[in-house]
Amino acid sequence: DPIDAYLGQANGTSTSLVAPSITATVPNTTLVAFYAVRDDGAVTPPTGMTERWDVASNQGGGAVGEAIAEGSDEQLANAGPTGTRTATAEASDGSIGHLVTLKPDYFTVNSTADVVDNNIGDGSCDTGNLVGPDPECTLRAAIQEANASAIDEITLPAGTYTLTIPGAGEDSAMTGDLDLDSNITITGAGAATTTVNAGGIDRVFHLLSGTATVTGVTLTGGSVTGNGGAVMVEWGLTLNIAQSILVGNNASGDGGAIQNQGILNLTDSEVSTNGAVSGGGIRSNNTATLTRTLFTSNTASVGAAVRNTGDLTIFSSTLTGNTASTQGGGIGNSGDMWLTNATITANDASAEGGGIFEASGGHNTFPLHSIIAGNTAG
Repeated sequence: DPIDAYLGQANGTSTSLVAPSITATVPNTTLVAFYAVRDDGAVTPPTGMTERWDVASNQGGGAVGEAIAEGSDEQLANAGPTGTRTATAEASDGSIGHLVTLKPDYFTVNSTADVVDNNIGDGSCDTGNLVGPDPECTLRAAIQEANASAIDEITLPAGTYTLTIPGAGEDSAMTGDLDLDSNITITGAGAATTTVNAGGIDRVFHLLSGTATVTGVTLTGGSVTGNGGAVMVEWGLTLNIAQSILVGNNASGDGGAIQNQGILNLTDSEVSTNGAVSGGGIRSNNTATLTRTLFTSNTASVGAAVRNTGDLTIFSSTLTGNTASTQGGGIGNSGDMWLTNATITANDASAEGGGIFEASGGHNTFPLHSIIAGNTAG
C-alpha cells in the first residue's frame, strides 16, 4: 500500500481552502494536497507546494468553472506532523481539502548500526528505534524489507556499516551476512566514503535470487569458511558491481572477494588484498565480464587475481602484483577467456603461469591488444 497517511475536511465559503494536518510515519514521503471548490475562478496552491493539475467543470449545469479541482505536492524529509496546507481560491461556495502522504519507492538508510527490521514485510524500514524524529533504518533492515516488498532500491549515505550480528549460514538476513533475496539496487555515496564491513563474522552479501546491483561502496572484512569472502552469487543469478572496492576479504575455499556461480558484471572497480585457495580476487564458474577494473595484491594457491572455469571477458583492466603459491599469479584459466586491452604484469606464481596458467584440455584464451609481460614463475 503506497499510502502512508491521509485526512480531509470540509470548509465553508471562505476562499482559504484548508487541508488538515496529518502525521507521516516514515521519512522521505511525498505530501499530496487535493482541493475541490464549488465556484469558478482560479485556485492558487499552498506556499511551497508544486501544482500538478487544475481542472474546471460545469457538470452541475452552472457557468463554466462552477467546480474547480486542484492538486499539488511536495517532498517531506522527516516523519512527523505535516501541518495544515492552505490553498487560495478566487471565490468559494464551499470546499474540501485533503492531504495524503505517499511512501517512498526506495529506502534511505539513516543508521550505521546493525539491527533487524521490526516488522518485516510492512513496507517500512523501521527497527523500532528512532534517529531524531525518524524511524531507524539500518542496512540490514532495508534489505529485509526490500526482500519482502516491491521496494527494491536502497540509498546508503556515507559512513561505515559494520555487521555485528553473528550467525553464518542463515538465509533471511537475520544474522551473519546480508542475504539478497529479490531484485535489489544498493547505491552508496562513493567507495571512498561508504563502507560495508563484515567485521569478520561472515561475508558481506549472499545473492539468493534475482539481480543485485551495487554501486559506490567498499566491501571489506569478509571472512568465511567456504566460498565467497565478500560476495557469494548462487547459480543463474546476476550481480552488477560498479565504482566499488573489494578489499581485505578472505575465504577458506574459493573466491576471496567474489564466488560467482551466475553472471557477474564488475565495472570501474578495484579488487585488492583478498585471499582464497582458488581465485584470490574472483572465482567464476559461469559468466563474468570485468571492465576497467584493477586487481592487485590478491593471493591464492591457483589464480591469485582470477580463477575462471566458465566464460570470462576482460576489457581494459589491469592485473598486477598478485601472487599464487602454485599456479596462475594473474589468472588461472580452465574455461574460455577473452582479453581486450588488458594488462597482466608483475604477477608471480611459485610453480608455473606467472601471468596466466592454462589448465590442460577444453579451453581457449583469445587476447587482443593486450599486454602480458613481466610476470614471474618458478
